[in-house]
Amino acid sequence: MTSTTVQTSTRRSITFTSTPDEYGRCVYQVEGIGAFTIEPNPHSHLYDTPSVQVTFGRVEGEPAWVRPALLPDRPVVCRVRIEGASCFNPSGTNPASPYGRLRVGRDGYGGSAPAATSRRTGEIVHALVRDWLAREDHAELVGYHRWHLAPQRMRGHAVKIDRLNGKISGLLQELAREHSGYAEQAAIRDKQPLIPGHAPNPATREGQAILRLREQLLTMRKERGGLPRAEVVPLLEQWLASQNLTLPTR
Repeated sequence: MTSTTVQTSTRRSITFTSTPDEYGRCVYQVEGIGAFTIEPNPHSHLYDTPSVQVTFGRVEGEPAWVRPALLPDRPVVCRVRIEGASCFNPSGTNPASPYGRLRVGRDGYGGSAPAATSRRTGEIVHALVRDWLAREDHAELVGYHRWHLAPQRMRGHAVKIDRLNGKISGLLQELAREHSGYAEQAAIRDKQPLIPGHAPNPATREGQAILRLREQLLTMRKERGGLPRAEVVPLLEQWLASQNLTLPTR
């Protein structure tokens, strides 16, 4: 395995090997120090800014919750063994103090590592993340990472969708009661009732389908900065087909 030597922000050299895996992680084994596992933040799909996660130690196997204190090859920095993981935005760093907000835990003590250890760890992490971002297979690793986490993320979204549908249903019922009350009072004064808005009913299959389509369009507009026709049209065609309303072909 080929070793790479780079300089940190303080011009101190570190030598490491890097090993990517099928789950989109990359384990950096730093000579004389230990392992750092780098991957996209598993919760990055919830934020608008890119985020990276660095775990102190070697993470292997399928994505799962891990106990950092049990990971092998935990780094020893300034004679202090460290543990834990930290997420941050790689573009929001101060070169004079790389990753100053990096959380560095001290092994077995349940608290933060000494200041000198944290500073040195920040310098090392800065150099490793810089290498990770410049990898030729970086985009491929990010794709693997997203693919493996998609089922877990879908379950999370499904739970929120169910909760929001429940809220929408309750609000629509409340809205109907208020319209009924307004109509009753309007009749006393010979006034016309308000015309109810034509909102989909999430309690019905059709209403749920319309709300799902709306969520997809909102997500697309957020991610693309608009609604590109080339992507919207196939989405609408798929939605119509799911409702047994296929468009006739010429």
